[in-house]
Amino acid sequence: MIYPKPTFAQTGTSINANINANIHSQLISKQKSLFSTQRQLYQQALTALSNKHNKTYRKLKSQLTTYPLHLYLTYKEITAQIKSGKAKTKEVKHFLKQNQDTPLEKKLRTLWLSHLGHKKHWKQFLKFYQPSSNRKMKCFYYTALLKQKKYEQAYTGAKILWLVGHSQPDACDTLFATWIKSSAFKSKYYWERAQIALSQKNFQLAQYLSKSMHKAQKEKTQLWIKTYRQPMLLKNSKLYQPAQAVDQQIILMGLQKLLRQDTAAFEQIWPTYRDKITRTSKHYQTFSHFVARWYSYHYDPKAWGWLHEADPKLQDYELIQRRIRMSLKEQDWARLHAWLLSLPLQYSQELSWQYWLCRAELEQIKKNAISQLTVKLRLPPTAIETPIEANLQAPHQAFISRLLQATPINNNLNEHWHLHNRLLNLRDKLETLSETRSFYGFLASNMLNKQLSLNYAKYTSSTQQLQHIIKQPGITRALELFLLKDFPNARSEWIYATNGFSKQKKSVAAKIAHLWGWDNQAIHTAAFSSHKDDLNIRFPQAYKDQVIEHARKNGLSEDWIFSLIRQESAFMPDARSSVGALGLMQIMPRTAQHIARNNGYNHSGKYALLNPKHNIKFGTSYLAELLEQLDGSLPMATAAYNAGLRRAKNWRPITAPEPGDIWVETIPIRETREYVKNIMTYQAIYRHHLNQAVQLSSTLNTIHPKQR
Repeated sequence: MIYPKPTFAQTGTSINANINANIHSQLISKQKSLFSTQRQLYQQALTALSNKHNKTYRKLKSQLTTYPLHLYLTYKEITAQIKSGKAKTKEVKHFLKQNQDTPLEKKLRTLWLSHLGHKKHWKQFLKFYQPSSNRKMKCFYYTALLKQKKYEQAYTGAKILWLVGHSQPDACDTLFATWIKSSAFKSKYYWERAQIALSQKNFQLAQYLSKSMHKAQKEKTQLWIKTYRQPMLLKNSKLYQPAQAVDQQIILMGLQKLLRQDTAAFEQIWPTYRDKITRTSKHYQTFSHFVARWYSYHYDPKAWGWLHEADPKLQDYELIQRRIRMSLKEQDWARLHAWLLSLPLQYSQELSWQYWLCRAELEQIKKNAISQLTVKLRLPPTAIETPIEANLQAPHQAFISRLLQATPINNNLNEHWHLHNRLLNLRDKLETLSETRSFYGFLASNMLNKQLSLNYAKYTSSTQQLQHIIKQPGITRALELFLLKDFPNARSEWIYATNGFSKQKKSVAAKIAHLWGWDNQAIHTAAFSSHKDDLNIRFPQAYKDQVIEHARKNGLSEDWIFSLIRQESAFMPDARSSVGALGLMQIMPRTAQHIARNNGYNHSGKYALLNPKHNIKFGTSYLAELLEQLDGSLPMATAAYNAGLRRAKNWRPITAPEPGDIWVETIPIRETREYVKNIMTYQAIYRHHLNQAVQLSSTLNTIHPKQR
C-alpha cells in the first residue's frame, strides 16, 4: 500500500515562519561577514609563521588582537617554542591562566608537562600537573614524586601502573627501575602481572616477565602460552593439575580457544575436565558465559544448557536476551513469551521487548484459535462494529478476520470471547507502540496498517536566543574555525562550549549549527537537547546532488544512501574511525582499492576518501555490489556493509524464508543488529524528506534463503 506523505501541524503561520527564517539567515550572514577581513589576515599570519617570516607574522598578528582566533596564533607560537626548547615558563603559565576556559588549555598543558618530564624538571612538573588519564603523564607524575623523595606515594603509584596486562610508556622506566630495587617491591609482582598479561593474551609481555620469575612460575607461563597456541594439548590431561587454580585458568582459556577453532574437539575434550573444575570460581564463570555466548551466537541448541549453566537464576540481562533471541530464531512463541515475562522491570519496558511481547501474544492467539475455532458464525453487532483488528497487516490479517467470524468448537463461546478480548488488548498495546518514532513503532504501525508516526515538530527560536548563543566566545571560535575548514579544532571548541549548556540552550545551538550548514554538530547537539523532533536538523540532506547522482547511477534508493551516511559519519566529511575507515560512508582503504579495481575508478590513495564526492561515488558502488551479491535484500546488504559480506551470507536463512523482523532481531552481532535497525528507521524519515511514501522498506517483509 502506498501512503500519502503525512502533513504536520505547524507552529504559527507560514508567513511568520518565513519572516523568522529570513531574520535568522540575515543573522548568520552577518556573523560570516563580521570577521571576513580578519579571517584573511589570520590565514596569512599562519602562513608567515609556518614559513618563519617573523617580521611579517608579527605585523599581521598586531592587526588581529580583536579577532576571536588570536589565541590560536599565540598557542602555535608557544607550541613551536616548546618543541625547540625555547619556551619560557612565565609565558606558558600566563597562557594557561588566560585560556583555562578553552580546549587549548589542556592541549598546551599536556605538551608542556611532556617537555618538563623529558627534561627532568620535576619540581616544575609538579607545579603544573593536574590529575590526568594520560598514562605517560601518570608515569612522569609518580617519577616526579620519587625525585622529590616522596617514596610512599611514588611506590603506591608504581604498583598501580605495574599491575596491568600491557606495557607502559618509556616514561615509567625510571620509576619502575627504582621501585624494583627497593624493599617495597615483592618478587611475586612479576607473576601477578604476568597472569594479568596472559589473561589478556599479551604473551610477549608475559615472556619478558618470566625471565625474573621462579622456575615453577616460569614453567606455568610457558604451559599457558603453549596451551593457548596449541589447545589440542589439552588431550594430554597429564600435563595439567586441575586441583591448582592456575592450571584451571590455563585449561579454561585453552578450551575457549579450542571451541572457536574446533567445536567438535571441544565437545570431545570438555568431559575430561568438567568434574575437575571449580564451578564457583570467577574463571569458570567467565568461561561458562563465553561458551553460552558462543553457542547462542550460532543459534546452536546446545546453547540452552550452557545458558542455564552460566545464569541459572536469570540474573544476567545479556544472557536473558540471548534466551529471547534463541526462542525467536526457533519461532517458539510460548517460550519467547515466558522469557519476555521474566525480564526485570527496568528492561521489560524497552520498545523492542514490548513489540516482541505483542508478536508472541499474537502468535499464541493464532495457535489457540486454529485449534479451538472452526466454521463461520454471525457475530453480535458489538463485534461487527469493532473491526479495528481486521486492519492488521498480512500475514496476520487473514487470521484475525477469521477469528472474528468463527464458531468455537462445541459452541464454547467463552473461549471465543476470551480470545477476542485478548486481541483487543493486543491492539491497544500495538497502538501505543506505533506512536513512537522507532524501528519497533514503525513495525507496529505496519501490523496495524496505519501511517508511520514521525512526530515531526519544527523547532523555532527567537532572534535573541540565537544572538545570545552566537556571542558565546567558544561558539564564535568554533564557527570561525569551521569556516576556515579547521574541523578538528572547530569540533573541540564546539563540544567544549556546549558541554555546559542546558538542554534548552543546546536546542538553540543545534539550530545555529544547522543554519551554518554544520550538519555533524547540529545532529550531535540536537540529540542531547530538549527538542529532538525537528527532523530537518537531525536528518539533513547534505551532499544531496552527489547522493542522487550516484544512487541513480547504481540503481539504489536515495533514502538508503542518506540513512547510511547519517549512521556512519553523521555527515562528517573528515570522519576517521579507530580501525581506519574514512569519510562520509566510512570506507576502509582496502575496500576502496577493491572498488577501484572492480569499477575502473581512479583512486589516488586513502585520503582521497575524505573528499565527499569521491567517498559517495565509491560507497554507492560498493553498496550496489553488496546488493547484487545478496539477491537484492536491502537488510542483508546493510548488514554486510557493517559486518562484511561473508558474515551476512552466513546469517541468511538456509532453507525456508524468514520474516524480516525476526531476521533483523536475530543478527548475532549487537552492533550490526542496531545498525540495521537504525538505517531502516532513518529510511522512513528520509522518505518523508524526499516526498516519497513514508514506510519501512518492503524488502524487510521476508528474507529469502540463497537462490540456487
